[in-house]
Amino acid sequence: MKKYLILTAVVFILFIFFIYPFGKLFLMALMRENNFSLMNFIDILKDSHNISALWHTLFVGVIVTVISVITGSILSWLVTRTDVYFRNFFAMALLVPYMIPPFISAFAWMQLIGPVGYINKIIMAFTGIKEPILRIYGAHGIILVSSIYTYPLVYIAITNAFKKMDSSFEEAARVSGANVFRVLKDITLPVMLPAIGGAAIIVFVTSISMFGIPAILGIPKGYLVLTTKIFILVGSYGTKYNFNLASAMSVILILIGLLSLVIQNYFVRKERFAVITGKSTGFSPIELNRLRIPATILLFIFFLGIVVAPIAATIITAVTKALGLHIKLSNFTIKNFHYILFKLPIVWRAIRNSLFLSVTVSTITSLMAVFFIFLDRYTDIKGRRFIDYIVSAPYAIPGTVIGVSMILAWIRPILGVSIYNTIWIIMIAYIARFMIFPMRTVKASAKQIDNSLIEAARISGANQKRMLKDILFPLIKPGVFSGWFLVFMPALTELTLSIFLYSAGKETIGVTVYNMTQEGLILEASALAVIIIFVVLGLNIAIKKFSIKREDRV
Repeated sequence: MKKYLILTAVVFILFIFFIYPFGKLFLMALMRENNFSLMNFIDILKDSHNISALWHTLFVGVIVTVISVITGSILSWLVTRTDVYFRNFFAMALLVPYMIPPFISAFAWMQLIGPVGYINKIIMAFTGIKEPILRIYGAHGIILVSSIYTYPLVYIAITNAFKKMDSSFEEAARVSGANVFRVLKDITLPVMLPAIGGAAIIVFVTSISMFGIPAILGIPKGYLVLTTKIFILVGSYGTKYNFNLASAMSVILILIGLLSLVIQNYFVRKERFAVITGKSTGFSPIELNRLRIPATILLFIFFLGIVVAPIAATIITAVTKALGLHIKLSNFTIKNFHYILFKLPIVWRAIRNSLFLSVTVSTITSLMAVFFIFLDRYTDIKGRRFIDYIVSAPYAIPGTVIGVSMILAWIRPILGVSIYNTIWIIMIAYIARFMIFPMRTVKASAKQIDNSLIEAARISGANQKRMLKDILFPLIKPGVFSGWFLVFMPALTELTLSIFLYSAGKETIGVTVYNMTQEGLILEASALAVIIIFVVLGLNIAIKKFSIKREDRV
């Protein structure tokens, strides 16, 4: 009886958060006037605007992937395999673009190289040119900012692969007289190709799933990708036909994402054979000799241009009295910060909503992960293996698609209960979106537990509740804490889901910044963006130090 109660609870959870919303999405995509039909997909392919959005999506995804793979691989090689100066500093500093929410990055770059951005102002002042030269709106701006946001994904993947790689072949080649570039071309690159391929797929899926960057930099120019096209269809409050088309576009994005993950699994399998040892042997960094100082200078220039400059531009805008004023002390003020913190009630309301959502969702997903992993590893309930597949699916699904599925699922009351236009629909969407993070960290921690501990507990007469409380949970706590923070950070500043699901009074931090930019409140948006940037960076640094201390204790 107890087993069936647990199974019922699992099915109910999976149905509410995953199966029902996505089932409604696919049903809407395949329906036309209450009949099953492929007309929604046919209509998409017949409309040149929709074809353009699909082409833009694939074009941006491919170009961003190429740029990110090249940039991330070179940076990883320089920092991980060479004797460039300040390696520890760059190892952390080069990850900063990924820590900052993408829509904040888009806004920051808008301040730097937008039509009235500081770089354009400097160029126009020194050259006498009347029109801005640099353009941030459109495809090139989306590609630039998306590449800056995603190259750390490649950097992390390649760095981890380097750490596991057996370097004895590289050492032998250098001893035999091969130069740096010969070793890189003939040994390092072939071995690293599976890791590079896997990272490329992750970047591609991430870039085609983005909403904040193409919304801020693409919509004003009329350059639409599928995510922004879906947003416009749903936000236009049109007929049911709009939801049919939006659902069909969402299914297309899902299929692209799932196909990409299938390809990624291929690279993961290849990587298992490419990595010779699980732990890197004692590796001596490659000596750059005369190139050591130039390489270090180039890294600093990259860091200043990609990380520091856009943040600095946002700070300057945030402390400026009015847009268009020259950069001098007399034009600076802190009134913009005072205004958003003490004169705009919506800001504190958004902060409260975001904190409530991020803390609650982090806690719920972490507890659900512990429950699911316990069922998977230490029970014989049928179908438990499918839990991981169902929970992992939203990872390959863009946030806009999850947002549409939640609207379709909850727009009408169920059993007299309606959560549409409430904070609870946002919470359900967050749980579906971020559930994979604690599942992965808790699963990794659980794999390190010797099954003999569980067997000993069973022999001693401990029931499942006792095993969970006294054995499993204490040993997987590091994974639970890591998963909690991995959910808390993106949930705190999330935009893509929230922009679809929020209602008046239920705004989040991300929605508030986005709406400010759309309403022309650039100074106020800059002030709030600066606060977000420093809070996010501060939390990331604190979490990093906390993780290091925990590892030292272990």
